[in-house]
Amino acid sequence: MSGVSSSSSAAASATASPMGTSASSIADMFSSATHRHEILSRRRARERRASANVDDGIDAPEATEATEVAPEVEDVVVEALDGKARGVRAFEEMCDEVIGTGAVAANATWQRAITKLQRDGRFKTALATHNERRGAFEGWKAKARDGLKKRSGSGGGDGGGEEGARKKTKYEREQAALRAREIEATRAREQAEYVAKKRKAETLEAEAERAFEALCAEKVKTYARSYDEAWTRDLQYDALGRNNVDALRGGELRARELFEAHRERVEKTLKSEFSKLCARVLDRLIVSAIDAGVGENKGTVDSIFAGALSYAKASEEEYELIDEAVFNLVPDADRASMWTSCASNILARHDIIVDTQEE
Repeated sequence: MSGVSSSSSAAASATASPMGTSASSIADMFSSATHRHEILSRRRARERRASANVDDGIDAPEATEATEVAPEVEDVVVEALDGKARGVRAFEEMCDEVIGTGAVAANATWQRAITKLQRDGRFKTALATHNERRGAFEGWKAKARDGLKKRSGSGGGDGGGEEGARKKTKYEREQAALRAREIEATRAREQAEYVAKKRKAETLEAEAERAFEALCAEKVKTYARSYDEAWTRDLQYDALGRNNVDALRGGELRARELFEAHRERVEKTLKSEFSKLCARVLDRLIVSAIDAGVGENKGTVDSIFAGALSYAKASEEEYELIDEAVFNLVPDADRASMWTSCASNILARHDIIVDTQEE
């Protein structure tokens, strides 16, 4: 009896405002195909009962206001639901034409599809509201996915084995190609991130090395100190942070390598400059001694020409040797040996053989 009461309620509403209820408002009350089915079922049941009463000779009950209005209301509801169904079908047909079918429809998204659908005149005429259009789109997409699943599972259906297999193979190829592109894109992105990270690390390491080398060049002017001595005396504290050996690839080991390379460069430069200084001073002393004929022109460097070429004299204040900055940067042992070697070479050009043995 619930169906009769529902019809009575609807009839009462229609009587209160004689058919004033619009088709859209009634369709909102019965907005699904289930309501339509129930209405038709009640109508058929009522017709069967009326026919049975006539056959049995039973007078039909007097028609009430509710029974007189309910069929008209039901007709309006059925018409409204049929109109909405036609609108949904028209919207789905538009989606098929504008967007596509099959895998394209199954993978479509509302955000992308709406930009295309809005250009079609049927977009607003088929369905009235945004929610109806969105719901119809999702239903159309779900149907496309179900169709793909059925074709994938049945191989194209009865009687279409070859065609179904061909479509299935094409779909599988499309999906495989899509997965391959996604994998390739992921691999390319990961490779780009790895290369960028590696380049950044290499750049930071190169900057750290240049900073440490600049610190060594600024603080360590002689090659006589070891790394440990130079670290304690010159490199341990730096306001600019250039002594951060942890930023180097290899840490302290790399710092020792850089310091040793710096020490070798300094040694080469200082010895070259000191040799030039010795040659300049010795040229003047030897020429003066030969012209003056002082002492014998044979013996050791310290004894020849009455000791005029002695390193001990050259390192005294009256000579220009100690006035040069390079003199104090070269260790004393190296200064003496380089002085003697340079003197021997210059004297040899004057045909004077120097005895290298100590007297």
